[in-house]
Amino acid sequence: MKMEVEIITTQNIKPSSPTPEHLKIFNLSLLDQLIPSPYAPLIFFYPTTTTILDIPKRVDLLKKSLSNTLTHFYPLAGKMRDHFSIDCNDKGACFIQARVNCHLKRFSHST
Repeated sequence: MKMEVEIITTQNIKPSSPTPEHLKIFNLSLLDQLIPSPYAPLIFFYPTTTTILDIPKRVDLLKKSLSNTLTHFYPLAGKMRDHFSIDCNDKGACFIQARVNCHLKRFSHST
């Protein structure tokens, strides 16, 4: 059986409240400037232990939680302006919901 990943949705999740004007530019520390790349994609796997009807509720809860978190960690919802600062423009963080046609255990061992 060939393993296929189906992208269900892709969207930017914005902070639940806007970043104050005086915090719109976030200056990176010298240490932050020296690291190769601050981009760190994360993938979270959640097994389906409930009915299909519960999945949209869980996804909505994850999106709301991410939105609330981005309010407190506002640079993560922005964009690198140059090598020295982040434009905290509240564009959001990329949220992708996907489905794989196999068991989570098999998928995680094949990557």
